[in-house]
Amino acid sequence: MEPKVGVYFESTQTEYRTVTLDSMPGKAIQIAGGYSVAGDLEPVKEGSSIAAFGIESILEKAEEIDVYISQRGVMNAGGNYHTIVIRPGFKAIKAVEDKQVFEINQKIISSPTFRYVKGMREMARMFHPEVFDNYDVFDVETPITKVIMLN
Repeated sequence: MEPKVGVYFESTQTEYRTVTLDSMPGKAIQIAGGYSVAGDLEPVKEGSSIAAFGIESILEKAEEIDVYISQRGVMNAGGNYHTIVIRPGFKAIKAVEDKQVFEINQKIISSPTFRYVKGMREMARMFHPEVFDNYDVFDVETPITKVIMLN
């Protein structure tokens, strides 16, 4: 989808870590129509999909972050909407200013299950609500009747 949306994905609140591009969330961001503002980072250790980014780097990219996503689950105990928007300096982040801060369940975006598709779809809705949440097709003047429903 175009235009691509600048995304910061907070994998854990500790040291403001994010994900690598080849991780499951990293791939989902790309498929759903976004790009990671963190870029291609090295994992914190071999075999990991977590990468260090830091608060300074987040604030340097503040204007580029259209959507801020916090992963919630056993890997990340913090980072809900309220705690993110009140962090020092975070008012400068475009996504915070535009109220585009979201939480996503770790189980639907970081686990190799059938729910991964649901996670990608949730991300696509976050990135392009004008496409995924458009109900104009249902705004019709014709009343729904039994005859119409049976045909």
